[in-house]
Amino acid sequence: MFLKKSVQEVLKDAAISISENTNITNFSPGSIARSIVEAISPEIGSSGDTTRTSLYDFAQQVLDEGFISKANGEYLDLIGDLFNYSRRSEQIRDENGNLIEELISDDLYRYELTQIVPSMATANETALRLSLLTIPGIKDVLGKEYTHGSGSFSFTLIPQPGYDTQDLATRVNEVIKSVKAFGIKPNIILPIDIPIDITIQLAFHETTSDQQKINIRYSVEGKLKKYFSGFEIGQHFIYNDLAQEIMNADIKILDFKVTQLYLNNEPVLITNHDILDDERFIPHSITIL
Repeated sequence: MFLKKSVQEVLKDAAISISENTNITNFSPGSIARSIVEAISPEIGSSGDTTRTSLYDFAQQVLDEGFISKANGEYLDLIGDLFNYSRRSEQIRDENGNLIEELISDDLYRYELTQIVPSMATANETALRLSLLTIPGIKDVLGKEYTHGSGSFSFTLIPQPGYDTQDLATRVNEVIKSVKAFGIKPNIILPIDIPIDITIQLAFHETTSDQQKINIRYSVEGKLKKYFSGFEIGQHFIYNDLAQEIMNADIKILDFKVTQLYLNNEPVLITNHDILDDERFIPHSITIL
């Protein structure tokens, strides 16, 4: 961190330096020396104008991008390269419900980079967790100690959609064996998936054309797939949240009716539904009429 000089401070210091080191003494408004310094000082000093970058502002930016706490984008990636830890990607669903690969955010990547040094000790929770997060298909890992007595721990895996959970468990076991300490007993827990099958009848505004109805139904289907795919482990089914997702999908939707709702392949009442801490709702069949 360094103190940035304003335009006026640069102008003042330049006048003092020139008068002390040259024979120039005339710095009154309109003089040649003052005019030259006034033309240059805005390029050096900080003016607070966000539309232009002075040398001081640029130097501050360069300094900031060298710290994990302030670096962003490609500059944060360069810091990651120093630790040989590249920014990983995760799978998410786009607005159409398709699975796409997307790099993790700066904030999440920044946090993981701050855990690199503790993980270098290996055999600790940080080292294990970061190693598991590099496995494609792992969204998150929740750790808990002493689940099976002293010298044991459990990791609950949060898989990304579209990956075979048993295959992930196998790969996780291989990674843990290479990182854990000798004599430590690991236990891998997979969330119990509760599939959701839902059929929804939409009511449209009278000005909605047939083609618009088709497009809206397709859009709502994609949004709901993305909505349910984002459920965390232990997150309950809240009917009002579902209603908000549907009604916010398009202004031409006047109302809707849930005609069928199945949880875990069993018909259930159209209301709120709770699940256990090791369970997770996932979309199975979303039908929009």
